[in-house]
Amino acid sequence: MRKRHTIRSRDEPAQATARHVQPRKLLKKAGGVEMWQVEVRGQPWRNASALQYEIVGGPGPTAVFSKPHEAFAYFQKIVPARHAGGS
Repeated sequence: MRKRHTIRSRDEPAQATARHVQPRKLLKKAGGVEMWQVEVRGQPWRNASALQYEIVGGPGPTAVFSKPHEAFAYFQKIVPARHAGGS
């Protein structure tokens, strides 16, 4: 019998189990918005993993990008200028 996979929203916290762990690294945080780097594991028969970038806490659902410069440009766009680290 096959296991049934549950579908969850991107806003729900991922529960870390021994079989399914996505290493995450907080890259930036400003004005209640966070930019995360997430390692996404490939299929078990492949030894490859990919990186994706998530923007959490923005005006809508979690935004996911495959390229870091696109994620950072979006992060700068939605974070108010006073929180962006500039003077």
